[in-house]
Amino acid sequence: MTDQISTAAKAVFMRLPHPHCIAIYLEFVAQETTLIPCTAAGAMSFQSEDETRTLSIKAGQRFYLARSESCPNWFYVISLVTRRGESAWRCACPAHKPCKHERNAQPVIAAHAQADAERVRAFEEAYTREALEAEAARKAASFDFQYDDASASELESMAFAESCRGNMKRATSLRAQAAAKRQNAPLNGREIRRENGIIMR
Repeated sequence: MTDQISTAAKAVFMRLPHPHCIAIYLEFVAQETTLIPCTAAGAMSFQSEDETRTLSIKAGQRFYLARSESCPNWFYVISLVTRRGESAWRCACPAHKPCKHERNAQPVIAAHAQADAERVRAFEEAYTREALEAEAARKAASFDFQYDDASASELESMAFAESCRGNMKRATSLRAQAAAKRQNAPLNGREIRRENGIIMR
């Protein structure tokens, strides 16, 4: 029941005491259950009894059902509504907003939003790591790489220090020396070939 309405909790549409509301009548739901997180398995559309309000939920979209205290077995629909470019979770009950259903649901909604953000962040990190590994493999396959040595790195560090001191002529000379050492370094990309998957001189 945490992901979508189960078949055991059958939705039965009946007359509401408030014709301007959008709610669902659910049987076989424990009385202590006050909030049901749901995910729409397909596109859904709800309409109030007086046909003045319509609510559409896309497939895969999360929404919540909040139990009505005054109407037994009725659950109001809480969904993400976007108006004038701003999005907010809104309950379809007749009370003034924000209503108690929205306030009670906020901790659960916030927890779900944080979990979603963590999943997105983990996906992005995995995608970045895979992209870097793929790029490294591509460079290795095309010999688009160079082998460095300690002396070239030391010369570049010295060149950076000289540039910070404003000695640009000395820095340029050191960078040229480092580039020459790197170009002539053993086993750099211009000096090797691959035979049967083995790197050879």
